[in-house]
Order: sequence, then C-alpha cells, then structure tokens
Amino acid sequence: MSVIIAVDDPVDWSPLGIESVLDQRLHAGELEVIAVASGAAASMVEDVARSRRGVRVVAGQPGGGAAVANAGIDHARGRYLYFMDPGDRLHPDHLPRLVVLAERTKADVVVPVSAGEDCGFRRPPSDRERVGLFDSSVYDDLGSSKLFRRGFLADWGLRFGSGDRVIGGRAFVAHTLVHARTVSIASGLEAVAGARPRSTRRGGDPAEAVTEVDKLALFLAQHFEPGERRDRLIRRHVEVEVVSEAIAGSWLDADEPLRARLSETAGAFLRRWLTPGVMAALPPTHRLIAHAVMKGDGEAVRELVRQYRSQATPEVLVESGRVFAVLPYFRAGADFPDELYDVTASLSPRHGMSVAQLDGDVLRLAGFAYLPCLDATDQTVTVLVRSADGGLLRRIPAEWTSTPDLTVRHGYGRYDYSRAGFAAAIDVAAIARAHRDDAGPLRLDIEVAVSGVVASAPLGTRRVRGLCLPRSSRLVGAADGAAVVRTGEADDGALRLDVSRGLADRVAVLVSREATSTGLTLTVRGDLVNLPHGVIGEVALIGGDTTRHVPALLERGDTGYLLTAKLPPPRLFLGRGVWRLGVRFRWADGEVVSPIRGTDDTVVTMIGRPSIAALLARITGRAVES
Repeated sequence: MSVIIAVDDPVDWSPLGIESVLDQRLHAGELEVIAVASGAAASMVEDVARSRRGVRVVAGQPGGGAAVANAGIDHARGRYLYFMDPGDRLHPDHLPRLVVLAERTKADVVVPVSAGEDCGFRRPPSDRERVGLFDSSVYDDLGSSKLFRRGFLADWGLRFGSGDRVIGGRAFVAHTLVHARTVSIASGLEAVAGARPRSTRRGGDPAEAVTEVDKLALFLAQHFEPGERRDRLIRRHVEVEVVSEAIAGSWLDADEPLRARLSETAGAFLRRWLTPGVMAALPPTHRLIAHAVMKGDGEAVRELVRQYRSQATPEVLVESGRVFAVLPYFRAGADFPDELYDVTASLSPRHGMSVAQLDGDVLRLAGFAYLPCLDATDQTVTVLVRSADGGLLRRIPAEWTSTPDLTVRHGYGRYDYSRAGFAAAIDVAAIARAHRDDAGPLRLDIEVAVSGVVASAPLGTRRVRGLCLPRSSRLVGAADGAAVVRTGEADDGALRLDVSRGLADRVAVLVSREATSTGLTLTVRGDLVNLPHGVIGEVALIGGDTTRHVPALLERGDTGYLLTAKLPPPRLFLGRGVWRLGVRFRWADGEVVSPIRGTDDTVVTMIGRPSIAALLARITGRAVES
C-alpha cells in the first residue's frame, strides 16, 4: 500500500508522523511512503528520507493546494492509498487493520474511526462492514485520512479538486463515497492527530470556497433526487463549509469588498440549496445566519456571527409545548420568525446508566435522563418498549431518584437537574407473554417529559465504563407458555431485547461431533439460562413430517448449558433423506425447540438411510430410477 503525506507547510511537519508509518506492522515490501513537498518543507522531508528506507520524496508545485495530493496519487504504486496529515501519528496496527478489513469486505473505501476519550466505550466498538451513505455517518467526516483502493480511483478518474486542498479533499472524498460499491468502517483505532485541525490550516478566499462547494452540491443533485436523502447530504455542506467556515469563519475579519462578494456568493448558494428540510436540520444559530445572509442584512450577520463565536449557551423559552432558543432578534419583528428559533424537534434526552442487570425475569435499569436547558424538577421518565419497526408496545413508568451532582456538573449555574435520576423494572416475562405475535428484536427507548415537552432516545449503556449487560438467552414464562428473551447490547451500547416463540438461533451451537464404532457423540453448547426445575434436554432429528428425539445429558450453569447426546449410526436408525438437528427442552408445563447450528451459522444436518436407487447406483456405477 502507499501512504501519501502532502507537506505544503513546514510548520505542520513532524518526522514522528513518517516514523509511525514506517513502524506499521506490515510485511516487508508491502508499504511505501510518498512525501510530496516543495520549498523549505522538501529539504526537511529529504533529511528523513535519506535516513530511512521506504520513503520517496516527490516535488510538489509551489503554493501547495490540491495539486500536492494529486502528485502523490500519480506516483503511488500500492493497491491501496492512505492520505495522512504530516503532523499525525498512527498506532502500529492502524494500517494493517484497514487493509485486512478492505480485503475481507472488498471495500473501495475504509473509514477509520479513532477510539478517544469522547467515545468512552466499555469495549471497542465492532467494525461495520458494507455501510451506506444513509445508514451510517460516513458522510459527516469528509477528511481524506481514509483507505482507498487505487484501482477504484483510477476507474472513476477521481482526484482532489482544484485550488484549496481542504475543500478539494472534501470534494474528492464525497465523490468516492457516492461512487463506491462498498464502504466499511474500522472502529476503535488509535491515532494521535496533529496540533491543529485541518480545517484551520487553510486561508484562501471564502467566496471562492463557497463556489467550490456549489459545484459539489450540483454533483450530489445529479445523483440524488430532491427529498430527504439529498437534503441530508446537502445539510452537511451548508452547516460546515458555508455557514461555519466561510461566513462565521471570516465575516468579522473581512474587509467590505470581501464581505460583499461573500454575501452575494453565499446568498446565491443558500437560495439554491437551502430547502425547508435542510433549514429544519440546522442548529438555530446556523439557521439565523443563513437567513440574514439571504436577506442581505450584513449587520444582523455580524451580530449573529459574534453570538456563534462566543459559544455561549443560550437561554430557552418554553411555550405551549415548544422550546425556543433565545438568540439575537428573537421576536424583534417579522423579519425573524419564531420557526428559526424553534429547537423542539432537535431535543433529545441526555442520559446515562448506572444499573443494567437481569434479576430473574426482571430487567432492572437505573441512571439519569434529562432534556438539556430544561429544569428536571417536574419531569417524568418512561421506558418505552418498541417493535423493530418503531411501533409502541408498552410504556413502563420509572421512579425518580436524586441526582444533585448533575446540577453542579451540567447545569451551567442555570438549570436544575437534581431530580433527573430514574429507576425502572421491566418484566421481560410479561412482555414475552403479551407480544409473542411480535416476536423479534425489541427496542428500548427512554422518554423524558417536562413542561409539556416530550422527547425520547434509544436507551443504552454507551459511554459508561465498566457497565455491560451480558448477552444471554433467558427462558421466561415456563408455567404459562414458554418464550425466550435474549438480552444484550448493540455495538454502540444500545440495549436489545429479543423475544422468540422458540429458542433464538444461536442458543444451540455444535461444539463437537465424534464418530465411534457404535454411533455418534454430539456436544452442543448454548447461552440459555433460567431453565425450569426438572427440565429434560434432548436432541431432536427432524426429517420432513417426522421427528425423533434422543435423550441427552444436560449440564446447567450460570451463563448457559452443555448438552451431550449419543446417537446410533444415522444410516441405521434414520429414514432416507436429510435430517435437521435441533435441541428440545421439555418440562411438566411445556417445551421449546431450537435448531443446532455449526460455527459457520448453518443448521447442522445428517444423511439418513440411502434409498434403494442410491444403493443400486453405488453397486452398478450408474444412476437407477427410484
């Protein structure tokens, strides 16, 4: 693979970056480092290249820009390309993990997600394979520090855009994400970024930057029809490149001619692309700045940009179940309607978990939940049980508990979160009895209602160190119609509750199959717990409408079971055809059955007694009609 480091500013250069690349755990000959530099930066890079093998220095065009990165593409020879900032450092396993994921998933692009303090997962999140633009957040980060298959770039002729390397790089990444057949995400990687984020390293003309973003918006419009999907992609460019960087990043420091050009260019862009859907998805300050720019009100833009740069948390007004951010020009006249300040739809409970554990048939949950910028003194908290498609199945009121420390840590001296704690008990057996017809994955949401405002969010233990709900399958309601409830967490920490009328697919996994002169010994393992007293375990052999049961030795534990069965030779006691294997647990009041699966996740089968035609074919060496 080829690592391309574009060095167009000596201030950003650090030899530790190249050293960290050369220390990657890749086989000899699998890695080349291409450093594209010019001027003073070139001499600094050449010093490192002379002392370390595997580094090539390519002369870049004076002034840097996107041409620097393109020169690296032109000289690369690896199967994969990785663009790296000159001040970044990589963990020794960073690139090997990306390559392995790319090979396994045949990905055109692999997006690395670093594990940092902000992630706070109890365990590293799993890689996500073959994600799309609209079922993941890959489009939110258009930084070029990703792995790209070089053949894919060549097939589409993809290169960095002209001019500024940051905007050109984002356009390059946007094109790759739209065209890629497969994109995968490598999670939990360790990396040390440079001292300054890339977006602050560029100067340039903000009006020209908006023009480049307009070209990118046109590209998106060619591939996506008007509507929610296009709005989701365009929103990112309106919020980041146009409002945050071009307008808010330069308005206060720009001279009058530049402000006039920026107002004209950005205003035209916003009038073209700022649909109601995009506007509704923007934070309120961004909405207001965009609105003022389109109106040509330079003084309002100046005041709103000052508010944005201050990063001050605004006060809110709650009125008739709606929440308004009290920002400049609020209710100062018809020029700034209330809709621009309404943040009700964007409110989401902030919550954390301190308890998530199964106690018999009861799932006990405790933690805190509150709506930001709203006092929690009169709030109510409810756990919502939803079907996989979002339908509401059950509401479980939670009791409140005292949380005075939240006011100190998160109240900004303005909000009272001392009653934001909650405790809830979920009777999973009752849910299983009531919703057997809705068997399948269930979702748990946390709902907070305060001052007429109601908002909900997925309930989970993410960002809580040391707290984990073990994945297990629990038999519930054995006395009145058994069901299985599988509990656990998704990779992001969200709680899962899976109700099954039979046993979940992975409840029975074949550990070993040993043939002897007298038959066959099967060993099956599963994570099913809470089996009723007096339960009997058996192996079920299912062939068409016929089922045979073989007694088994059942060993039960706190985290699951082990079942061992001895079968006669299948060709002697099974009829002809293919027989599927399963486990059956039965007791005085009921039973449950599940297929036995192998390590490859397929159902284990056996071949029974051969037919007369098969025996004759084996003897004569030719097929015989049965």
